[in-house]
Amino acid sequence: MKHVTQCKCMNCDADYYRKHGRVKGATTTKMEVIMKPGIYLVYQAGIANVFEVYANGNKKRLLQHAFSPCEWFAHGCSISGRRVRTMVCNQAGDIINSEWTDDLESQPFSNQFSPIVAN
Repeated sequence: MKHVTQCKCMNCDADYYRKHGRVKGATTTKMEVIMKPGIYLVYQAGIANVFEVYANGNKKRLLQHAFSPCEWFAHGCSISGRRVRTMVCNQAGDIINSEWTDDLESQPFSNQFSPIVAN
């Protein structure tokens, strides 16, 4: 039987938190809580960004373009063995230090998203 630990902030399943990056039932997460090192495909209104997040918390924008080029780039990162997470930030301007969420469905243009989900 698998051992499940409890999150200290709520009585939530820690495995759920590790898989989804958020507390069960929450629709948004603060960036500082979930920013694990890796590649992030972040949709932003009508464009997308690809960021690399380092272990020390620093972030670097790798690409900002239309949805498809960013999705292709993120997919290439995934194929090369990098962990890619998909997020969204519906704010104007530079979003590198903004809060991102994994609630893709409720965002504008979400019907045009092709998130990276299989890695």
